[in-house]
Amino acid sequence: MEPAFEEGSNDLPKKRARFQCVIHCSDDDSNLISPQNFESWKTLLRAAEIRQHASLLDIAKGLCEGEIPQVQYHRKCRSIFTMKKLLDAIVKKGTSVDSVEDSSRRPRRTAPELSRVYPDKCIFCEKSSKYLKGQKTRETLVQCSEVRAGDQIRKAATRKLDHRILAITSRKLVAAEGHYHRSCYRAYTRVNFAANMDVGEGQEDNTEAQYEVAERDSYEQLFSYIRNEMFPNPEVLPMTDLMSRLQTYMESFGVNQVRDSTKKHLRRTLEHELAGSLHIFPNDKGKLLVYPDSLSMLELAKTTHSLKTELQHARAATCENVITKSALQIRNEIKKQDSSQVWPPNVKQDKTIIPETLTQFLQALLSGDSECTNPSDRVQRLVSSYGSDLVFAVTCGKIKPPKHILLPKHTL
Repeated sequence: MEPAFEEGSNDLPKKRARFQCVIHCSDDDSNLISPQNFESWKTLLRAAEIRQHASLLDIAKGLCEGEIPQVQYHRKCRSIFTMKKLLDAIVKKGTSVDSVEDSSRRPRRTAPELSRVYPDKCIFCEKSSKYLKGQKTRETLVQCSEVRAGDQIRKAATRKLDHRILAITSRKLVAAEGHYHRSCYRAYTRVNFAANMDVGEGQEDNTEAQYEVAERDSYEQLFSYIRNEMFPNPEVLPMTDLMSRLQTYMESFGVNQVRDSTKKHLRRTLEHELAGSLHIFPNDKGKLLVYPDSLSMLELAKTTHSLKTELQHARAATCENVITKSALQIRNEIKKQDSSQVWPPNVKQDKTIIPETLTQFLQALLSGDSECTNPSDRVQRLVSSYGSDLVFAVTCGKIKPPKHILLPKHTL
């Protein structure tokens, strides 16, 4: 039987000590739990240091190294108390809180603290805009669009031991939309190749690095030429002109032999850099032509009509000049002939008296073949006859072919 207590007696049974949640911050009323290992206690203690939780900090002061205190808490309270997102927000704001809101109220979903993309400023000089050296124009920011550029920046930062840039390049610059000035990019990577090249690297690696720098700088000069020369003065140019200009730029940087890969990727590089501003197309023979977007249809029509008219006049003038020049050349060849005659005359003398140019002209005229290598007997006979007449007529009889020496005898 249970013992009876007299009415009004103060001898009540003592209540058993009740453990409380040391970090109570929710409506959880489940069983209490304790840290299972030292790592669990370290996580809880770190959250207490950030939140400046006095109770846990006082308990930690009296502990020996590696000792785990007998603190208890609800599972949900610990989850809220050690939530990484809330702790990071406290560290960033520089404030501390001793408690969190009651979890019975559903927390609103907050925007992430860190942006997924980098701000629109140069990752090197940390400026959104700057003036070009020696110029009055501002240099525009360029968004990183090639994985190779990000790799080059990371390599340069590694050799320079630049922790700030290494932290930036820990993310893919293309995905994070990193920006930089072209001049800052060139200066940062050029220092890497020129001054910070490891001594142990071979000559081949050094040559490769120098070629990449020369290629990049040459492309920059080519882009500058297109923007400053081709766009203000639009015209249609063959792709070979731009390739020749790129080779000249690379030679100025010490590269004597342009690689086939550079020539092969010229069109792709131009289209990537000047997309929509520069048009590349093949002509009837498959040769690539280039013209800027600033070339209007009206200007193109005027240029085409003017060139067509000039070509017609040139063709007409060329035909007349060719006939005149051919006649004068044949006359000069005849005049150069030796006027001394041999006696008695020989029929084979026709071959030496008639110049080669006159023979070719008559063979083409009589046979209709520009390359008459095996003329017929008729053509040979007529060439000898007409050629002799022309030589006699041009020299006014000073040179007498056999035909004209024997001709009077047969006509008498």
